[in-house]
Formats: sequence, C-alpha cells, structure tokens
Amino acid sequence: MAKKKRRTSYPKQQKPQKRGGANVYLLIAAALLLLVFAALVFSGRGKSQAKGAVGSTLKIGGLAPALEVKSLDGKDIDLRDFRGHVVLVNFWATWCPPCRAEMPDLEQMYEDYKSKGFVILGVNAEPPQQIPVAKQFLAEHGITFLAAQDPMASVNNAYRIRGLPTSWLVNPEGIVVRVWTGRIQVQDARQAIEKLLQKSGQ
Repeated sequence: MAKKKRRTSYPKQQKPQKRGGANVYLLIAAALLLLVFAALVFSGRGKSQAKGAVGSTLKIGGLAPALEVKSLDGKDIDLRDFRGHVVLVNFWATWCPPCRAEMPDLEQMYEDYKSKGFVILGVNAEPPQQIPVAKQFLAEHGITFLAAQDPMASVNNAYRIRGLPTSWLVNPEGIVVRVWTGRIQVQDARQAIEKLLQKSGQ
C-alpha cells in the first residue's frame, strides 16, 4: 500500500488589526482640546488687563471710545457726559450666570463710592423684547446704578466684546485704565477705584 503523504501545516497569518478605534479616540481627544482652548480664549474668566490693546478700538491707557446708548427708560446716555467722574462700564445680560452673580458686588461698590463721584453704567446686551425682563431683574435685586440698553448689540460688535460680563474702568479724564473680561475681581476693582478717587481728590 502506498504511504499517505503528511500535510505540512503552517501557522496561519494573522490579519492586521483594524486601528479605527484608536483613530476615533484621537479625534475625540483633539476635539476636546480645541474646545478647552476656545473656552480659555473667549471666556477669559476674571482676567484683568492693565495695558495693551483690547478689541479693535478699546485700548488700555487710551481714550475711552464713544459710547452712546439709551437708558432702560429710553433716555439718551453719553459716556462723555461723565468726564470728571470715575466710571465703571459693565456689559451684561440676564441669561448670563456670571453677570447675575456679580451684580450684588457691583451694587455694593456703587453704594460705597457713589458719594465720591463714582458711577456705574450697566449696558444690557439683550434684544428689545427682553428689556422688561432686565428691568424686573434689576428691581428684584435692588440694583440702583445707571442701566442702559444695547438691543442691537451695536456697542458689543463695535468694540468686539469677547464675552459677558465685560467691564471697563475709566478715569475722570476719560482714559481706560482697566478691563475685566469675565466676572469682575472685586478686590482688584476696589483697589483700582479707590486709587483713582484718591488721585482725583474725590
């Protein structure tokens, strides 16, 4: 009888593993990093700037840009009318949690320094239909400083306000000396306000 030939068995070649899963994780990680970077750039929470440029026309150490708005009651307000006073211009909205949170601090600063000529101008950046909501919010929280409206966001767009809230501190000569992007740093703001008031003899 003829002998049966033995078949030589060879190890099976392993198919290369698909790397699709790893690529998905890398894409997700990259997207998260981009989101974090964008948040840092645009929110600037509590960031105080003492010199340099902010936006297109607002410069620290430069003359405050023209700011003509209307009060929540429809009266004309011009920032230039407050020359000779230390002015804090605050951009805010009722839908903005940090804006709402800092309002009591702003009101307390106003109460503490208004007798020395300190002025706060709160510019609400919401559409016209939200003005009643803004009025109600201010009334419910006992906010008494001057409130204005920017219903078409023309001021926000003109000065490239990066986020809300944003605050400018303007000296009696109309020069911007400080800008806070994000919730205001209360102690820093108080020190800056007191320094300006002392310097102006108010």
